[in-house]
Amino acid sequence: MHAVFKSKIYGTFASLGYAFAIWFMILVIRVVWIIGYQSFAYYVTKKETKKPKFSVALLAGLSGVRGAITMAGVLSVPAFIDGGKAFPDRSLMLFIAASVIVISLVAATITLPLIAPGKGTLETRASVIDEKENEDNDEDAPEYVSYDVARLYLMNSAIANLENNKTEDTQRAVFDIITDYEVDIRKIQYRLHDRAETTQTLNEMLALRRVALNGIRDAVNTLYEKGLINKDSYWIKSRQLNQQEYLLSQAAGDRQTFRNMPHLSFFSRLIRAIKVWQWNGSESEATKSDLRLIQKVGSQGAINAVKKFLNSKDIDERDFSAQTVHFLIVHYERQIQEAQSFGDSEAEEKEYERQLITLRMQALEAERKAIEVLIENNHIVPGMGLKLRQNVNYEETILLNDYKHENE
Repeated sequence: MHAVFKSKIYGTFASLGYAFAIWFMILVIRVVWIIGYQSFAYYVTKKETKKPKFSVALLAGLSGVRGAITMAGVLSVPAFIDGGKAFPDRSLMLFIAASVIVISLVAATITLPLIAPGKGTLETRASVIDEKENEDNDEDAPEYVSYDVARLYLMNSAIANLENNKTEDTQRAVFDIITDYEVDIRKIQYRLHDRAETTQTLNEMLALRRVALNGIRDAVNTLYEKGLINKDSYWIKSRQLNQQEYLLSQAAGDRQTFRNMPHLSFFSRLIRAIKVWQWNGSESEATKSDLRLIQKVGSQGAINAVKKFLNSKDIDERDFSAQTVHFLIVHYERQIQEAQSFGDSEAEEKEYERQLITLRMQALEAERKAIEVLIENNHIVPGMGLKLRQNVNYEETILLNDYKHENE
């Protein structure tokens, strides 16, 4: 951004002028589009029962103009072109895109109270209640969901959007973002579920984790038998697996049984138990490389073991929550991507950071669309929709601020 402030070509005020002009054009296009849609629905298809109003279109236009897609597009512009020269005016494009978002948020905060001064709810296309619904019986009344349930729907919609648009190059970023969503989903589910449901979910996770650990152990034994890893890395991973199984047994209240390491003698295990360098800076490069291979192959073994377990004839897959299975699979997929990305160049890490920003913005846009779906289907009241939009806008603002600080 310093390049924009210090530029002698366009300068700060000229750049802000460009940002205001672009924001105003987007606002006009959105308002005209909404009025056109309302007019078509009222005069042609007869789906709307109320005449088009400029105030409704202006309210929707001010509420919707942000520029997240614009920022995502600008971030996809390369920093350098062929020959190693900087991409012309890339800093200006970033400045304008970020300014449009800030102007949109500030303008909506100032102007919306003036348009709707609090004398009543200003009805928009998303919040209009058909007059006929007031005459329906109680059985036909809309079934509103709680705020937590609405948040679950938004996050699941964002996850579905990320998975549908996932490519081989963006797998690592996608799995990292989905993992964050899954953690938030798990927290909300614990609040919503009673003690019996929570206990069932924990039992499902414990059972699947045991299956996954067995899959990892089988993969580690296979790697060692084929001579693909050394004794040190085999001992380290086997000891980690024993510790994890011990914690699972404690959580389940089972009696812990000792898992032996069949490929190592007692003397070998004793020598390695004396070493205190496992998985730290003094460890040999060969062992570190072996452990990364174990992480990748073992995680895939865990995924295969879980899928095989669920597809077995004596197991009913319906006994396990799809959310629990998905959470576990994504965890190990992320482990695979983490192992594969080790040693990436600085340019590759920057590309990964750019992918994170772009994909998070796409996820937030998917959440906005999910809010519209909930409102249009009368699953949430307009007030809750406004609160959900504010939360999404706040997350977007934090994301953009973090990006600015990292690039200053």
